[in-house]
Amino acid sequence: MDKEKNLLRSCLRTLEILEALSCGKELGVTEIGKYTNLHKSTVYRFLDTLEHKGYVTQNPETGKYKISFKILNLGFNLISNMDIRTVARPFMEDLARKTGETVYLTMIDAGQIIYIDKVNFTENLQTFHKVGDKNFVHCTASGKAQAAFLPEEEFDYIIQKWGLPKQTKNTITDIDILKKQLDKVKALGYAIDNRESEDDVMCVASPIFDYTGNVVASLSISGPITRINLEKINRDYSQLILKAAADISRELGCLNPRKYIRK
Repeated sequence: MDKEKNLLRSCLRTLEILEALSCGKELGVTEIGKYTNLHKSTVYRFLDTLEHKGYVTQNPETGKYKISFKILNLGFNLISNMDIRTVARPFMEDLARKTGETVYLTMIDAGQIIYIDKVNFTENLQTFHKVGDKNFVHCTASGKAQAAFLPEEEFDYIIQKWGLPKQTKNTITDIDILKKQLDKVKALGYAIDNRESEDDVMCVASPIFDYTGNVVASLSISGPITRINLEKINRDYSQLILKAAADISRELGCLNPRKYIRK
């Protein structure tokens, strides 16, 4: 109750009017008044102020009001200034606690993936990558999780620049096979590295999307084959990584990350 006493009624009314207009339709003063339980004269005053600041516009023909794109700038400015590592960190720590494995955050840079953050509560595998290390796209779950959602010309550039070098006996070096696997990644929403980058390591990764719907990073769980196998990935880890990556995407402004996955 004490907090309610400190609330500014004028601010509450302004927000209520913006919420009414957030339906995306043009609304008249009477309609807005019904939604907010405010008298028409009061609604007019608030609308005049919001219009003066550019947050609503009035249709000169109908006299009705609609919310302007300026309100979106507030959200876009917040999102554009977000550090993806800061956003992803709590989700990474949660995954590392649940799985006991190493969790990575990666981005594609100059046609390769770069490890930009890492959480590992049990340092018991020395071959894991350090923050700042780079790796190939075609043989890593992190790389494939992003590559599946890249524009075709960007993917082609990566292959032309780096090729498909063989890292282990399981590395995919046939472009047609790789493309079929990427189609599967796009359908499922997660990619698997089945000892394709390192002989004794398996990994599962899922893409992260920003507010424009573009893939900007990937989240992955990596571990030794003594603890991780395909059954465990498909049954357990795939669902964990899908949820965490989707939650990070939402934090970055992607309201429905699953719509980019053909599941």
